[in-house]
Amino acid sequence: MEPTPASSSAPSDHTPLSAGDGARAQNGDDQAARRHGLVRPSADTEAASTHGGAGDDTDHPVMDEASPQPMSGEARSKSDWDDASPAGPPSPPDQTRPSSPPAKRRHWRWWLGGGVAALLVAVGGIAGYGWLTAYADGPSEARTIVVVPRGGLVHVAQALRQAGIIDSPLLFRAAVEITRWQGAGTLHAAEFEFPAHASVMTVLHILRTARPVQHTITLPEGITAFRVAEILSRDPVLTGDAPVPPEGSLLPQTYAFERGATRQQIVERATEASRHWLEKAWQGRDRSIGLTSPEQAVILASIVERETARPQERPHVAAVFLNRLKHGMRLQADSTLVYAASGGSGQLERPLSHADLVFDEPYNTYRIHGLPPGPIGNPGQAALEAVLHPLHSDDLYFVADGNGGHNFARDLGQHEANVRKWRDGKKSR
Repeated sequence: MEPTPASSSAPSDHTPLSAGDGARAQNGDDQAARRHGLVRPSADTEAASTHGGAGDDTDHPVMDEASPQPMSGEARSKSDWDDASPAGPPSPPDQTRPSSPPAKRRHWRWWLGGGVAALLVAVGGIAGYGWLTAYADGPSEARTIVVVPRGGLVHVAQALRQAGIIDSPLLFRAAVEITRWQGAGTLHAAEFEFPAHASVMTVLHILRTARPVQHTITLPEGITAFRVAEILSRDPVLTGDAPVPPEGSLLPQTYAFERGATRQQIVERATEASRHWLEKAWQGRDRSIGLTSPEQAVILASIVERETARPQERPHVAAVFLNRLKHGMRLQADSTLVYAASGGSGQLERPLSHADLVFDEPYNTYRIHGLPPGPIGNPGQAALEAVLHPLHSDDLYFVADGNGGHNFARDLGQHEANVRKWRDGKKSR
């Protein structure tokens, strides 16, 4: 029997939906699925929901019960998903798309990044300016000597600022720390001389590598021990007490020292210099001089030093005294009388008298034979060399010639003639 085609007039349990009714049913199913987060609306569905409705004349396919066809995924209802495969629905949109940060957080990050960048620019500018300033000329107008104190970087910066060497203690301290981080050496506390317009970097170089200011003190040749103590005491840079060294133990010359050195240290250095020089000079002496020890050489050299002011005469004067010692004659040196009469100062404000010649004193070489018991001063190297390498001569006498020099003689007769000549010249003046 042929099936009777369905018509609108025949009653049926499944009444066909009109075009509008089908669209509304489909839209309702889609909306239900979207509310449960099961499907994403398709382009067709979106178009339908936008333009569909009761007044929409668009034809929509009608599903026949006898030949049911599955609806598209967009149109499945929640009950359709209940019967679906275990694979489950696709992930909802809010679980698959990355979320954007809140507007307030983005605003905070922008300000933070801008602030850091501005800070870096400012720090870099300040550092660059400071570094250039560290190489710029300083404020000092002339060479300046400054005593750099101990006690820390703050005290050093203050001392340099007060002396007009630097303008900014803060810049100086920053330069110290930066250069120290770069491997520079430490600063030294001493007395330094800074050139005019010295930059901060020049100042740092001087404080780290330069030699401190060198002061000097000169001990004249032939100076006595008492005079040494006086000279040391008057020096304003040296510190400590001024000892009176043993007579003849120092080597007269100029000694350099730094501020803070003691007077005792100068004496020790001069003593060591004398010992070292004499030890070497004694080894190279003329063996015919007849002296038996370096101490004897110092005693005789101290007398030679005082007997003549002319360096070229010293080897000749030394020869006369050595010859007299070999012949067992008294030295009869006026300089030993002056030393004894002055109490060891070597300075006598009056001329020698006959009473001085007969005065019973160990240093009175007009009365004793041989050398006095000790030096009458600290002889210089030239006088020591004259004794250790005297002139080859047979002379036994000498007397002043009235012009700062001396006349020499081998015998007493010639010597007395020279004495009369000296007295006549003295009377004529």
